[in-house]
Amino acid sequence: MLPGSLADFTITHYETSTQRIDPIVFEGQAAAHVHSFVGASGYSTKATVDDLSKSECVSGTVTGDHTLYWAPTLYHYNEVDKTFTQFPLESAVTYYLSFRDMENGKPVNPEGNDIKPFPRGMRVTAGDAKNFKPFENPIVGRGFGFKCIPKNQEPSKESTREIPQVDNCEKLRLEITFPSCSKDLSILGGKEDHATHLVYPEAVGALSSGKCPASHPIRLPTVFHEWVYDVSKVSNVGGGRWVLSNGDTVGYSLHADMILNWDEELLAKAINDPSLGFDVNLDANKSVFAGKTISLDEAQKCKNKGKVVYPNEEARGTGTTKLYKLPGCNPIRNGPFVGQDGVTCDPTGPPPPADGSAASAAGGSATAGSTASTSAAGAQATGATAGGSASSSAVSTTSASVALSTTAPAAASTTVTPKLFRRYMGPRG
Repeated sequence: MLPGSLADFTITHYETSTQRIDPIVFEGQAAAHVHSFVGASGYSTKATVDDLSKSECVSGTVTGDHTLYWAPTLYHYNEVDKTFTQFPLESAVTYYLSFRDMENGKPVNPEGNDIKPFPRGMRVTAGDAKNFKPFENPIVGRGFGFKCIPKNQEPSKESTREIPQVDNCEKLRLEITFPSCSKDLSILGGKEDHATHLVYPEAVGALSSGKCPASHPIRLPTVFHEWVYDVSKVSNVGGGRWVLSNGDTVGYSLHADMILNWDEELLAKAINDPSLGFDVNLDANKSVFAGKTISLDEAQKCKNKGKVVYPNEEARGTGTTKLYKLPGCNPIRNGPFVGQDGVTCDPTGPPPPADGSAASAAGGSATAGSTASTSAAGAQATGATAGGSASSSAVSTTSASVALSTTAPAAASTTVTPKLFRRYMGPRG
């Protein structure tokens, strides 16, 4: 157990889909860029508590957690042919950490636990998808990082604030810490206040070492995410860079979202159970999770079935298909290749289409198996669609279809066990 924490536990998640949607920031419409999703399977461009509760399955190992989690998808940019390739999400590990308010290295309330469980339906965001420069607030910046995991080697203990553009990574891990101080538990976070109703603790060192400010005095569990991408099949040597789906090759815009939907009684018990830990079997007889877990194999089979199709747009860019541009018409926004990818977008264009009108807004419907046209429309990073002409978003090296396919990859015949190293690497101090 970590210093200052009353209880720690992790949940392993697998990808349910990769789609250009965002049920919080772009509810009911096309999102600005692609995200990878894990958790409850019952979602589309919208996700209510009822939708998530009625999910056919969950892609995490705890059945009492019907939360929906998502983060930007990782791609690779090839400078030679100016194309993008999307990487598969191997796993996402969610840490729930019961950090108490700390002052001068000691708990503010040493005799009790003032940590409250997340109310169902609370919407939480971490990071800023439009930020492409270093954080002005260094405290917030500590909550985000990246880690290169070399093949057959332990990763370094330190994460980097920027994406490590090196060539020896087998996995690339995106690390995100959510804010944990609430203003009012009745404020669940709507479209306008999802980024402000929770804040980070005031801290001198690591985010876990401080206490909640007077403006947001209610302490919630600290949620820390590790999104692990398999980058072993693409070399980053000789003109290439890892890039987030919004065009960020440096990493300052790393972000994540979640719509909480726990069995509240179960979560309340878990965040107060000191017997839990990173290496504890959650299904052990005496665990609060006993009888409420599923196997990694079963979790990996869970997929989202309500996928949204945007015409003339390929989300994955894998196999025989590469992308000429990132879905949503996102150009490279920082780093050495700015302006070299040839992507042009009109930032003054109309907003993304509302739910149900995506096909007509983009110039007709499209289904898997159709051919890409040369008039693809898509949203740029601010949420605006491309107002001028744009080239097809995908190029096929064979005669294969290049229409959008948001179908998640089939479950592997053998379960991919994530290299968690089962120790907490963040938030970084």
